[in-house]
Amino acid sequence: MTLIPLFTGRSIFSATGGTTYTQGGYKYHKFTSDGTFTVVSGSRTLEYLVVAGGGAGGVSTNGFTGNSQYTSTGGGGGGGVLNNTYSSTNLSITIGAGGQFFGTANGGNSTIFTNPSVGSPVLVVSTTGGGYGATGAAAAVVGGSGGGGSVKFDGSVTTQYASAAGTASQGNAGANSSTSPVFGGGGGGSAAAASGQTGGTGLTTYTSWWDASAPAQIGKGGAGGNGTGQGTDGAANTGNGGGGSYSANLALMAPGEGGSGIVIIRYAV
Repeated sequence: MTLIPLFTGRSIFSATGGTTYTQGGYKYHKFTSDGTFTVVSGSRTLEYLVVAGGGAGGVSTNGFTGNSQYTSTGGGGGGGVLNNTYSSTNLSITIGAGGQFFGTANGGNSTIFTNPSVGSPVLVVSTTGGGYGATGAAAAVVGGSGGGGSVKFDGSVTTQYASAAGTASQGNAGANSSTSPVFGGGGGGSAAAASGQTGGTGLTTYTSWWDASAPAQIGKGGAGGNGTGQGTDGAANTGNGGGGSYSANLALMAPGEGGSGIVIIRYAV
């Protein structure tokens, strides 16, 4: 009798797109700019991690007219973070830009759409860019995580502008500012709401997904301005918010800009 061997393993799966690496039993496709995930052969359940761009810190827009005036602005909120699974198919990926204080101050949304050869694309997931920190003239903006509040003194009147909420399941709220001591509120983070001047913490859950360029946190809120001048930029491809600024005595200081987002797709090998 002749025995016919049966193949019981999984079908061979092959795909292209992004920067690829293999670790811990998974193959990863990392997208730091817009691109396409293309299935060459086979099928797998895909797991995705989608991080939107972080928001910018608020601008000191009150227009100083004399010494002893100041504005301490809010930190930008971290970009929204989502993780789930999807059936293997061709996918179009858009990476959200970090918020720029001189342009689009909220972070950009990161998205995944199906990219079929025939038919209209279907949205798989979209994450919300981080909210802009409160300025010297306006409240913070809602985002994946919300921007922090601000405080200004125009020589006679102290005014506080409110922080903003985050988006459910994607991020958290920013913190309010303080008049004593003076500081802008931190932007919300993907893991927690901001507290005082400190930005909300970002997620560290997915550090095993990263290659050697792993960020410490994703979707971290930017710090509020606290008397140290210019804000700090969020790192690229982290979705971290930019820091708020502290401007005083006729000197306007720039806030930090948000970090761009990232999309990673992985599947078992």
